[in-house]
Amino acid sequence: MSTVAVIGAAGIIGPAIVATLAEHDAVDEIRCLDRDGDGARAVAKRHGGGRARAAALDITDHDAAVAALQGSTLLLNTAAYRINLAAMEVALEAGAHYLDLGGLYHVTREQVKLDLRFREAGLLAVLGMGSTPGKTNVMAAHAVAGLGGRVDRVVVAAAGRDPDPPSGPLVAPYAMETILDELSMPTPVVRDGEHVFLEPLTDAGTVEFGEPVGAAPTIYTIHSEQATFTDSFGARDVSFQLSLNPVFLDKIRLLTDLGLAGTDQVDVRGTPVVPRQLLLALLARLPKASPSHEAFGIHRVEVYGEHGTAVIECVTRSVDRLEFGGGVLSTACPPAVVADMICRGEIDRHGVFPSEQVVPFHALFERLERYGVTVRGAV
Repeated sequence: MSTVAVIGAAGIIGPAIVATLAEHDAVDEIRCLDRDGDGARAVAKRHGGGRARAAALDITDHDAAVAALQGSTLLLNTAAYRINLAAMEVALEAGAHYLDLGGLYHVTREQVKLDLRFREAGLLAVLGMGSTPGKTNVMAAHAVAGLGGRVDRVVVAAAGRDPDPPSGPLVAPYAMETILDELSMPTPVVRDGEHVFLEPLTDAGTVEFGEPVGAAPTIYTIHSEQATFTDSFGARDVSFQLSLNPVFLDKIRLLTDLGLAGTDQVDVRGTPVVPRQLLLALLARLPKASPSHEAFGIHRVEVYGEHGTAVIECVTRSVDRLEFGGGVLSTACPPAVVADMICRGEIDRHGVFPSEQVVPFHALFERLERYGVTVRGAV
């Protein structure tokens, strides 16, 4: 019997992960866990297919989390990347495999240091298995293998659009705090084998994404791929380029320019206030709104090596049977599919691995087709 515990089940991506898991026969039980217990129970009831149960849980409460995870085959962490290390410690003690959506570079570099402990425990941890990091990592591995020989440069680009956005002052395509970090933290790129840091929101030029986005401006942002691609592929130049909806990006630029993404305290009439905490608290008071069913995501990977160039693109649109837009499904379906692979024993490895090292390209994308995912390009 396979049990998957979903941490952050009541978030933006969690409900779609639960709905996708519920379509896989290898997953007998889904545990929907979130600090918002009522939200987790609502997700279990609505999306769990009769196989889910829910509870309130703070994964950073180690002892309580270990108790809640007992008997779980896999801990699927969809919560904020800041708790990744705490979640991995829980998985180790509970004897569960581990899977997450990425560690935003710095946390990823710490996570891989747990490799020996996972190997000794006979457990597998797959890092960064959402859309990007995730699908893009597996696409890059496929392109690198197809080219053969030395790889010099890997460029990952992502774009998301919503033709019918819901009303609201700031509807985020994924976790708002992660977006604030991506657009306010120094941005790592690998250049000539060295990790260097650019200013946030540095212009990365125009990328031709093809249909349905076309040519779009991008910015460099901090991401997990820059932390692992050099070791995985030997690439000496690695970057991640993001194209957000221009209207949404302009709003985020204003917030960051005003200092509202800041994490250092400021004095307000004698009271210390952390601007970001205030911003997130105010956003939490707004009516909950998610991207529309018409939203979609598109990802592009370019690999340059001694034997030529490979370009692979992936587009994710919504599917009629699921209520989520393509942008959310783009992130939610890959970890659910890989969780199913792990439960089936199809990925039989022990240790900590970035997704590009262990997830098979053809098996992944064949199963993702039913979730509105199409791949184009050639190696």
